[in-house]
Amino acid sequence: MRSNLFAFFTAAALSSVALAQTATVTELGQVSVVRGLVTMSLGSSVATVQVDTPIFDGARFVTSSSGGATLKFSNGCTLELKQNEWVMIDSTRDCPDLIASIQSTVERGAGAEMLFAKDALPLVGAALLAGAVVKLPNPEITPRPR
Repeated sequence: MRSNLFAFFTAAALSSVALAQTATVTELGQVSVVRGLVTMSLGSSVATVQVDTPIFDGARFVTSSSGGATLKFSNGCTLELKQNEWVMIDSTRDCPDLIASIQSTVERGAGAEMLFAKDALPLVGAALLAGAVVKLPNPEITPRPR
């Protein structure tokens, strides 16, 4: 009985160490400049980008038609995202290759491919949610209580 209990606790301790190691995410840099609306998705999480937002491997940054951002990596690489652009961060790429991977969201087909890509679904959901919660400031359009 004691040996089974010891084996159980040993296995539990080793699996928690393995989980802690796989959950560790290294910050590759930070966003240094943000203009307009810029979003970032990582896994199923979506966030609005602000100055000092960390950059992680696998994150996707998307700028709106009024957006732009500067991503500064700890290795010295700098990415400039202009309006209507997106990039997927891949730590295995060198700086010139990462810069070359920046895509436009308005080129023919690029928007549709991005819209229906599995990784882009959180961004689409965030955009729909943002549109649903926008308040209309015009009192003639806004419903009034009777």
